[in-house]
Amino acid sequence: MPSVNNNGQKEWSRQRTERVRASVDFDGFFASVEQQARPRLRGRPVGMVPFAGTRSTCVIACSKEAKSRGVKNVMPVADALRVCPDLVLAPQSPDLYRRAHNAPLSEIVAVIPIAAVKSIDELTCDLGPRDIRDPESLAGRIKRRIRDHVGPYVTCSIGFAAHRQLAKIATPTFCAAPMRSSSTNCAAMICTTRSARRSRYICRCTPSASWATPGATST
Repeated sequence: MPSVNNNGQKEWSRQRTERVRASVDFDGFFASVEQQARPRLRGRPVGMVPFAGTRSTCVIACSKEAKSRGVKNVMPVADALRVCPDLVLAPQSPDLYRRAHNAPLSEIVAVIPIAAVKSIDELTCDLGPRDIRDPESLAGRIKRRIRDHVGPYVTCSIGFAAHRQLAKIATPTFCAAPMRSSSTNCAAMICTTRSARRSRYICRCTPSASWATPGATST
């Protein structure tokens, strides 16, 4: 419940228990794992396909380089090659992805407990009081551990909000900024205020930041 301060304005009691959830979404997980495991694919537009030797299928996942060229998930291979003629088609490696799934999770657990694993490339965490005060620092620690102990090509986007659905909105599909070895990669966040009526979107790869209310579209 809000209290009234000396100026007659309502404010939220500091004794109120806040809950903030983080949504962690790995960027183009299948393609990024392939780039981390196979150096010949690094820096190239990669489209993952169910199996090799056919073009009568669709792209099931694509790298950041492919996305920046207009390739999308579930796009027919013929259309993907039309928009990106030098697209590298790579057959999926399910066993590799299952093994790779555990590595970044181990690094995240070293920073913050995982509340739920939603899929092979998505999970949620509940923030403690210290992390609520500085979610950007938390995101930086998670990204640095993944970069240093898993590899720079397996990246993630992180959103913060009062509940999972809103936190997931904060995670972008990908960041087009060039990868730098010293970068912790893109962190997009919705950090709610005490009244949960104001949120912010931050891309750490660019200097711009915009504000939006929950339910509005961040730019």
